[in-house]
Amino acid sequence: MSDENRYPWETDDSHPAQPQPQEPQTMSAQQTPSDESDANAQQPAADQTPTQPQQPVAQGYRPAPMYGAYAPTTPNQPQQPAHSQAQPTSPFALPFQNQNMPGANHDGPQQPHAGRSPYVPFGAVNNDGNNGGNGNPGAPTMPGAPLGGNDPHNPYADIGREETKSHGVFIGVVSAVVTAILCLGIGWTALTYGWVKVPTTTSMSSVSSSNQSGSEGSAVVEGGAAPDWTAVSSKVSNAVVSISTTVAEGEAKGSGAIIDKEGHIVTNNHVVSGAKSIVVTLSNGDLYEADVVGTDSTTDLAVIQLKNPPSNLTAVEFADSAKVAVGEPIMAIGNPLGYDDTATTGIVSALNRPVSVMDEDNQTIVTNAIQIDAAVNPGNSGGPTFNAAGQVIGINSSIASTASSEENVGSIGIGFAIPSNLVKRVANEIIKNGKVEHVALGVTIKNTTVTADGVTRAGTEVQSLVTGGPAEKAGIVKGDVIVAYDGLAVTNNYSLLGFVRAAAMGSTAKLTIVRDGKVMDVNVTLDKAEADVNGSSRSENDQQEQRRQQQEQQDNRDRNDGGLFDPFGLW
Repeated sequence: MSDENRYPWETDDSHPAQPQPQEPQTMSAQQTPSDESDANAQQPAADQTPTQPQQPVAQGYRPAPMYGAYAPTTPNQPQQPAHSQAQPTSPFALPFQNQNMPGANHDGPQQPHAGRSPYVPFGAVNNDGNNGGNGNPGAPTMPGAPLGGNDPHNPYADIGREETKSHGVFIGVVSAVVTAILCLGIGWTALTYGWVKVPTTTSMSSVSSSNQSGSEGSAVVEGGAAPDWTAVSSKVSNAVVSISTTVAEGEAKGSGAIIDKEGHIVTNNHVVSGAKSIVVTLSNGDLYEADVVGTDSTTDLAVIQLKNPPSNLTAVEFADSAKVAVGEPIMAIGNPLGYDDTATTGIVSALNRPVSVMDEDNQTIVTNAIQIDAAVNPGNSGGPTFNAAGQVIGINSSIASTASSEENVGSIGIGFAIPSNLVKRVANEIIKNGKVEHVALGVTIKNTTVTADGVTRAGTEVQSLVTGGPAEKAGIVKGDVIVAYDGLAVTNNYSLLGFVRAAAMGSTAKLTIVRDGKVMDVNVTLDKAEADVNGSSRSENDQQEQRRQQQEQQDNRDRNDGGLFDPFGLW
């Protein structure tokens, strides 16, 4: 892959580049989501997530706590409402405020005669006085109006006043009852139909490690026997392809997985980014040209399609990555260093490992990846990792390395795969719509610790909220500390961003938060697109020239990743 079409530290898989070490740099305050300036309140990536992460100062390789994940900020996002703007201190505050207003104005119902009516108001006693001297005491002042109270000859005067008082009290009572019923009814309806989100109490014990799935694995081998990798390889190898791309200054290689009989293949975005032509080699050696169907740089995934595909294609089967367990045996198949159909085995080392990606604007986005120890090398990019049943649990995307230069880069047993559930969703959206829609939570966050139930945990604190965003509508307020997402621990900004990044439009998530020392669950509906929350769209296509120019600028900068290296260009 040429310098013109790849990340500055990314090379085509057969031509590694030499990085130049530099002292590690820490991120400035501007590059963390803890900036509470109203002018810079942003949505994280995950999110967002949350605000989109600003590109760190150290380009290419950078200090990589949590394996290449970095805090998000974006300086060019639209200004958000001021923090001093009133936020609801209770989920009931705003929805019921207007509903209580009729009940607060009881003077109207209690004094029905204050307005125009067929009766003279009680206060019009002066009319009686005027009539008492010169008028006819027996003549009504108007049809149906009571006479002056001082007239002893009018037996109906006092009766009329008593009836009016009783009538007024009755109307006042009825109005109060009706108002109360309306308030209760509206409140019940709001709660029933989710207009008002009510946090439910819980405890820290409900938070599980993000490294646990609660499952025995996506594929359980019967009788505890070792997986039959020979059988697995025979079953799935025909669904794995090698990809060669022609770019401006040469050729790059990668891998892919056939996902349907129509010849659609899922791979990494960085494998096909900037390609002038794409040639796919099937497992039997047949060559086919392919076109790009769509890409999603946010997740580093892409879908290509064979031209005139054969009718006998073998497609992969996807596992439920939510059931993948640490220690589960796996096999990776791909095209490392140009060696087609190479299979390596290992286990799942960790789950939900935050790994960052670079989009076409060179902004860092986080994905929670599956960590594996099977040997994957340059060229495995875009290739599948299978479980013992021959199902895809993830698409390989990057590795970590202690090498000081790309010439010495190779597997050290730390590889990362994009979870299959995310791969399926992104691939389906690309095939259907040509692009992928990402959601945002609508908060700005910072790393913190919090104590509740006698337990201290790491989490991420809400610094500000986007007005009308999913978090605000769910009842999240400034100062809440998010400690779990769907029961899985959120230990820092990156893990929250990764969880949100994997969420589909319209999906719901249970956020466990700590507020004023109390642990509670809040259900959030992720129904806002990233562009709607951030105020800008994220094009997935037609920005290659901008990316090329940015990469050329970065080529002249020193780079240091603190010992963590990504030859695939994912971080």
